[in-house]
Amino acid sequence: MPRLRRAARRPTNFIPAKHRRPPGHGRDAHLFDHQARCHPTRDQAEGFYAVHRERPFYNDLCTFMTSGPVVVQVLEGENAVLRNREVMGATNPARADEGTIRKIYAESIEANSVHGSDSDENAKIEIDFFFKPEEIVG
Repeated sequence: MPRLRRAARRPTNFIPAKHRRPPGHGRDAHLFDHQARCHPTRDQAEGFYAVHRERPFYNDLCTFMTSGPVVVQVLEGENAVLRNREVMGATNPARADEGTIRKIYAESIEANSVHGSDSDENAKIEIDFFFKPEEIVG
């Protein structure tokens, strides 16, 4: 099954249990395959977001990612990437649908409280960045 990685970025933005599955999303929306809590270093954040190195928001994004612990998760399910992106909402919280993670918890575009893979291919790269193969038991 397709997997994806999602990271809630700061403890203040962790999703309370009652909001882990926003209204309108079925019980089978995601299965958590694996999750871990870590505090990324600057080098890790810069490596993870290297694709954005030339973008104007890169420095602020890396600073935000290293400002506190994150929870990284591997989600599994049919259309996991698409379904998770629907739950997260638009990158710009001002444009995110009501009830989505970013609409509820985001501070700004750079501090939008959650990252999610945009494709199955990137999901694999992102999972491999944070987890060893033997840690994934799904």
